[in-house]
Amino acid sequence: MVLMSRVGVEMCMEQACLETFFGLGLIVGPTLGGYFFQLGGYMLPFTVLGVLLITAAFFTYALLPAAEHCELPQSGNNAIYIFFY
Repeated sequence: MVLMSRVGVEMCMEQACLETFFGLGLIVGPTLGGYFFQLGGYMLPFTVLGVLLITAAFFTYALLPAAEHCELPQSGNNAIYIFFY
């Protein structure tokens, strides 16, 4: 969603790219997981994935811009707005 809100006009193209890489992840992920399992046993696929996710979290924190403060509406039930923000 962050990517699509920054692009604007080319939303369909960005959605197609996201879906393509999601599909590639579904194909490549189990293949690499099986390879790591054969290479190092049960713990190696989970260790590799954990290291990759922590690395991705640091890169995401460093590269994404800070979120802007948004004002909640003062009338009505604010529970739905608090849930989404």
